[in-house]
Amino acid sequence: MQSTTSQFEIITPEQDPVAWDAFVMTHPARSVFHLAGMCRSFDQSRRFGSLAIGARDKQHQIRALIAPIRVETFLSIAPAFTSRAIMFGEPLCEATDQSISAMRFLLQHHENTAKNSVLLTEVRSVNSAVSKCPILAEEGYVPKRFGNFVINLDATQEELWRRVGKQMRGNISRTLRRGVDIHAGNSLELARRAHAIIQRTLRRSMVPFPDVDLFEHVKANLSDALQIRVATFEGMDVAGAVSLAWGDRYFAWYGGTERLKKVHPFGAIVWDEIKWAQEHGYRYYDFGGAGDPDQPYGPREFKSRFHGEWVEHGRCTQIYSPRLLAIAERGYQSLKQIAGVK
Repeated sequence: MQSTTSQFEIITPEQDPVAWDAFVMTHPARSVFHLAGMCRSFDQSRRFGSLAIGARDKQHQIRALIAPIRVETFLSIAPAFTSRAIMFGEPLCEATDQSISAMRFLLQHHENTAKNSVLLTEVRSVNSAVSKCPILAEEGYVPKRFGNFVINLDATQEELWRRVGKQMRGNISRTLRRGVDIHAGNSLELARRAHAIIQRTLRRSMVPFPDVDLFEHVKANLSDALQIRVATFEGMDVAGAVSLAWGDRYFAWYGGTERLKKVHPFGAIVWDEIKWAQEHGYRYYDFGGAGDPDQPYGPREFKSRFHGEWVEHGRCTQIYSPRLLAIAERGYQSLKQIAGVK
């Protein structure tokens, strides 16, 4: 009998993007983050690198794939010390013995190649609970709680509006009456304006954020999948969002807002996205994550006011160097304390 390693060969999405995307399209747990164009966009961008690999059998058929991305945090002075590998979508394989063997082969290959350049690999599931993938547990991935809100768009806009919390509806209505304008599109100019707001917002919270070139590369590789909104008030950009619309899902990706007393521009942006997604036939509006339900998290309270369904797919992590990770996390917490960020 052939060994597992001799049954499969490793390929990358760039080697055969047509076959790669064809496999993605047939899988029920597919997401925009699995696409060859998305992997390419990360690989072309500063502070990121694609580690995506697939397992192809002797008949040149892809049997499984994973799409981890190496992410350098803002502590980029020592990339090997601060980098993580993130799978923004779950591993994809069929429910056959051969495909399961292919997935084990991929996860083991990824560990062997990534453990010297990243501190950990984290799986962030979009469509299914990580607990439903026993292969991850077998390969040393430890699950943790993590939730999200998802709005089912199979309703009229009037019904979706009624589901929004009363206070949020009032905030959005007053914001629009007071002259906040929402500019939507996916031009590079709009991407740069949105990025400037996102950068200011995430820098205040000391959360790592991408350079604008990531959005530019997604525009080049995936075209209309990139969705951008900028809210203006009294001649100034005051909120921005960059999202991904692909398949049946509108995925809220990055967002930021200025802190204003008179208006609530980010709520108005989210409602504009929900309306657009419903009008264009998407089935789900995905808030992109709402944190660990056991830990306080301000954005979760904001997202809850749109009354989507709470889903808890969880995340799971394989840590390669607990000692180095502990040092890195202590350093990160120290920097936040110095900056006065809780």
